[in-house]
Amino acid sequence: PGEVPTISKGPGWTWSSYRAGVYFSGNYVHLRDIKITHFEQADSYVWCNMRGEDFNHCIFENLEFAYSGLGSYMTGKCDDNLFLNCDWHDQYDPITSGQSGTPYENGDGCNFENVAAGGKNTFRGCRCWNCTDDGLDVYNNDSYLLIENCWAWNCGYAKDNTTIGGDGNGFKLGPVTISAPTTVLRKIVNCIAYKNQSWGFQENNANCNMEVYNNTTYKNSFLVVFRKREY
Repeated sequence: PGEVPTISKGPGWTWSSYRAGVYFSGNYVHLRDIKITHFEQADSYVWCNMRGEDFNHCIFENLEFAYSGLGSYMTGKCDDNLFLNCDWHDQYDPITSGQSGTPYENGDGCNFENVAAGGKNTFRGCRCWNCTDDGLDVYNNDSYLLIENCWAWNCGYAKDNTTIGGDGNGFKLGPVTISAPTTVLRKIVNCIAYKNQSWGFQENNANCNMEVYNNTTYKNSFLVVFRKREY
């Protein structure tokens, strides 16, 4: 009681396939109360604590992802999954460069990216902080996402919390690869974005409808960006 199982790397550990501490794929799995940590950036590829692919009807509860290049990368065919009270923090990637060619741009907290259309997935009570790029990044995620009671703060800075890092969005909500201008694919409720280097909430050109209720954005470099579209 009171102990937290921790997954980290031992001396001489190496894995060249995915450069992730944990690889997960499966259905109807409940992972709870585990810390995955210290899979630091080691070369020009993206290192992360956990990579998940093609998982459905799973619960990820009270997981902590810390001190790596990227917190976790989740992708593929994903439906009916719940991320509950999970933490992503202190992700630093000063080596690899993003599309703009600057460093730190892969140091996200949680990537839930390139997810196929048709599914519904939920983040509830989760927190992202001290990530050199974005907090929660759902780039090219075509599934419906409910993001509820979540926090993202102090993202987009290097370890000194002063030097500009990557994009620095608290919640990056797009784009989507499909054209769904009248379909709700994002619902953001009771979330807080605080002191991020760029936007608190960034739609990132997601061509879909979003429902945004009762959220707070404070002391970000930019407030919030959502564009009204006429159809």
